[in-house]
Amino acid sequence: MRSYRWVFLASSLLLFGGSPVARGLGQDRDRGAQDRQEHKFSDQDRKAAQDYHNQHRGKPSTGFRAQDKLRPEDEGRIREGAVLDTDLRKRSHPIPGDLLHRLPPPARGHRYVVVGGQVCDVDSGWHISDVIHINLNL
Repeated sequence: MRSYRWVFLASSLLLFGGSPVARGLGQDRDRGAQDRQEHKFSDQDRKAAQDYHNQHRGKPSTGFRAQDKLRPEDEGRIREGAVLDTDLRKRSHPIPGDLLHRLPPPARGHRYVVVGGQVCDVDSGWHISDVIHINLNL
């Protein structure tokens, strides 16, 4: 009688695709990958960020100051699809509220940070979905 229970349990698991918990975890992982790929800054968002920088050039916010500027070899590490490493994470700053209001809300599980004058859309794993490169020299 016990062997029939095991056969029934095993066939039920195969038929219904495993536990709901396991299926849910896979869906969350897939949803995270979709979130990273779905959000992109528009040309209007890029213009709004550059306008913000131009308007605050006299007294730039943290992340947009001359001392926040990255070396050219570090700037190349900030690109779509990359992951911010520990060094760049330490140099990241929350986006100023004034600029945040000019951009669309970040996707679920994402946030905007500024690293060396670059506005990055990152997820909880520090994957960069998109970047607005600001010319700090203008």
